[in-house]
Amino acid sequence: MPTSFALRTYADDSVQVILRQVRSFLRDHPEVNALLDGEETGDSLLELYVDMAVDDWNTTPPILGPIQVTTHPARSQMIFYICALCLWSAAILQARNQLAYSDGGISVQTSDKSQIYQQISSQLMQIYEQKKLRYKKSQNAEAAYGGLLSEYSLTTFAQYQWSSYDSYANMRDGFKV
Repeated sequence: MPTSFALRTYADDSVQVILRQVRSFLRDHPEVNALLDGEETGDSLLELYVDMAVDDWNTTPPILGPIQVTTHPARSQMIFYICALCLWSAAILQARNQLAYSDGGISVQTSDKSQIYQQISSQLMQIYEQKKLRYKKSQNAEAAYGGLLSEYSLTTFAQYQWSSYDSYANMRDGFKV
């Protein structure tokens, strides 16, 4: 399997932590990959997906200013996106190598995980896109209006500051119940 896909090689410890977290989320470890000899996705491909995740964040409107891997404001969202890209790429490989054959009444299929990988990738991508857009919209509104409260900013304060309010919507609208 080719290993030189990455746009850059990351030596930074925090990036290596992200790669380990992605690998843990995907359960891509040699000791649990019973049918594979090692990991399914190499570090160089994961590094490519990290670059793509940063690029996606930086180029999706509203543009809030450039971020780096180490300064990403929503690490779990970045991990979801990296995992979605990883599974999407694996689905392409599975589809390319899919082969069904039978001999003597025994049927065997190889590389038949494409559809499953695509479904999981789509679910992760949907979660990522929804959260990314909500976060970026709230940050954009706060920057434009100088502290406009949103669900993201209220979640921390709600339990401590405004415990008598019934909902975030009431807090945002200023209605006391």
